[in-house]
Amino acid sequence: MGEVCLIDTGAPVSMGAPDILCAELGRRVDRVLGMDELGKEAVLLDWPGRTVTFGYVADGSAAADVIPARKRSGLYQIEVATPMGSHWAFLDTGAPLSYASAQACAGLTSIGARGDFHPGVGTFT
Repeated sequence: MGEVCLIDTGAPVSMGAPDILCAELGRRVDRVLGMDELGKEAVLLDWPGRTVTFGYVADGSAAADVIPARKRSGLYQIEVATPMGSHWAFLDTGAPLSYASAQACAGLTSIGARGDFHPGVGTFT
């Protein structure tokens, strides 16, 4: 088996996978592929086909949604609509949870706190 990479659009840089990441996932991961490498060219994630294609150029034959993105602090953001208006959110393929600023959540009721994990930070709440 070749090298196992975790594609993480929430990681600004690629790195060897920290031991804590492997422990958290319960499987071997050799490296984290971050935005320094992912941001160099178009990437097509074909989830049903279980493939990742780097340098993808759309030929119009495949149905796909194109979502405009902007780059901030080495990571990409997409615009999302909320009841409080339109906001920019970081696109993080590795995040099991979503986060929003206090402004984006103004007037909403919190549903509680959950633990999470980030390869560069570790476990946090």
